[in-house]
Amino acid sequence: MSWLRQNLKGLLYLTLTAYWIFIFCLTHVPSTEKLPGPQNDKLAHFVAYTGLAFLLGFVVLLRRPDVLTAFGIVMTISLLYAISDEALQLLVAGRTAELLDGVADMIGAVCGFVLSFLILTAIKRCYGATIEVPTGE
Repeated sequence: MSWLRQNLKGLLYLTLTAYWIFIFCLTHVPSTEKLPGPQNDKLAHFVAYTGLAFLLGFVVLLRRPDVLTAFGIVMTISLLYAISDEALQLLVAGRTAELLDGVADMIGAVCGFVLSFLILTAIKRCYGATIEVPTGE
C-alpha cells in the first residue's frame, strides 16, 4: 500500500484543521481600514465556506458514505460555525455580524459539499466501487 493511501485520512484531517484555523484567523483580525478598490465581502464568505465544506465533505463522506447523512453533518457543522463566527466577530474591532454573511456562508457550504461529493463519485468510478481509507485502528 502506498504512503499516500496509508496516510490519506491523516492528511485530510491535517488539511481541514489548517484551513479552518486559517479562515478563523482571517475573520478575527481587527479591521481598521478598508483595502483600496471594490470589495465583495459576501464573495469572501462564499469562498471560505466552499473550501471548508469541501474539506469537511471529503472527511465525512469517507467515513459515512450515506450522502444525505453526510450532507446533514456537514451542513450542521457549517451552520454552527457560521453562527459562532458571526457572533465572535462582534467582539473584534471593526468587524460586524450580518445575516447576509451567514447566507453566503451556507450557500458556499452547499456548493463545497456538492463539489466534494462529485469529485469522490468520479474517483470511485475511475478506481472501483469503493475507496478504502485505512482507519488507523
